[in-house]
Amino acid sequence: MQFEVVGRTDQANLLARNDTLSRERALFVRNRLVADGADSVRVTAIGVATAEPLGDEATEDGRALNRSVTIRVHLTGVMTEPQQ
Repeated sequence: MQFEVVGRTDQANLLARNDTLSRERALFVRNRLVADGADSVRVTAIGVATAEPLGDEATEDGRALNRSVTIRVHLTGVMTEPQQ
């Protein structure tokens, strides 16, 4: 089993800033999981910035959803992501 921590951002900043911010969000969560006992080899972190939005950028609630971190669980080659 592998875990992929995915950081996202809304479109409020420049793309370069969003790339950095989304990676920082993912790394923060990954490092916390490892500090709490997760196997560091099994937990990776990526930032997708605005490439995989969860919400509608036209609404504040949608933008808030996009400023988030999710965890994808990889099981024997099958990837799942928690539903909202």
